[in-house]
Order: sequence, then C-alpha cells, then structure tokens
Amino acid sequence: MEIEKKKLNIAFICDAITDYTAGSFVSARRFAEKLTKQGHHLIFIAAKSPSNPHNGYYDRIKVYRFRSILLPKAEKKFYISFPTTSELKKIFSDEKIDIVHIMIPTPSAVTSINAARSLGLKIVIHSHTQPENLFLHLPKFFFIDTLNVIFYRYL
Repeated sequence: MEIEKKKLNIAFICDAITDYTAGSFVSARRFAEKLTKQGHHLIFIAAKSPSNPHNGYYDRIKVYRFRSILLPKAEKKFYISFPTTSELKKIFSDEKIDIVHIMIPTPSAVTSINAARSLGLKIVIHSHTQPENLFLHLPKFFFIDTLNVIFYRYL
C-alpha cells in the first residue's frame, strides 16, 4: 500500500530568478522544477527587471515581480526586490501557501519572513551564496574582509 504525500503550496523567495545566472539561482530553478514535477504548487517572488518587468511565468511556475534596484557590478542583471509585507500576505493567502522558502537573505527575504510569521506559515531559510561572491566586485575601500565577517554573522 502506497501512502500519498500531501502536495504543498510553496513560495520561493528568489530575486533574480530567470535574470541572472549564478549557482543560487540555478539551484532554485532546479529545485522548483523537481518539486513541481512531484506535484507541488510553486510560485516565485522576484525582482522586476528590464527583461522581466511584469508578473508572469517561468516554466509553468507563476512569478510575482516587485519594484527593485540593480546591484552594482552584477553584469547589469542582478536586481533585488522590495515587496511590502501586505503585498506578500495577500499573495501568500491567495495562493494558499504552506511554506515560504527563502533562497538568499535579501530585503525581500526579511519582508517574506514577516509576512509568513504573521500568517503562521512555515519558513525554510538557507543561503546558497557566500559573502565572498557578493562583495567580489566592490572596491577595496569598502573593507571587504569586514563586510564578509558581518555578512557571515548575519547569516
């Protein structure tokens, strides 16, 4: 007798999905595709960008896009988003989200945590990046070693 597993509604918080090729975003796409094939319902919370200025779909996964800024020195492709807690609460409620999965600790991640907590949702957080990659292109006067230490403490 085979036990049927509950199908979950999962929100992936991943700002640069479909815009930027980096390990964390490739990992997010692969993980989302696998979960979708297993029958789970996924959405992405992501940043608006010139190449993706509107909500839409990525491989049959709905993508909600929010106001954003371009990070400097990121090949003009890495935008971080700034949704509000109320915007995310509405989406999480409308989509009947069970789990909020945060891929990288960006401002949208913090807002997503607040929205998820207020709705009593489960939260999964991990960082598929390290500070050395984030601060790689900054000029030396930014004290990169100090930024790395601060970011590791933040994680």
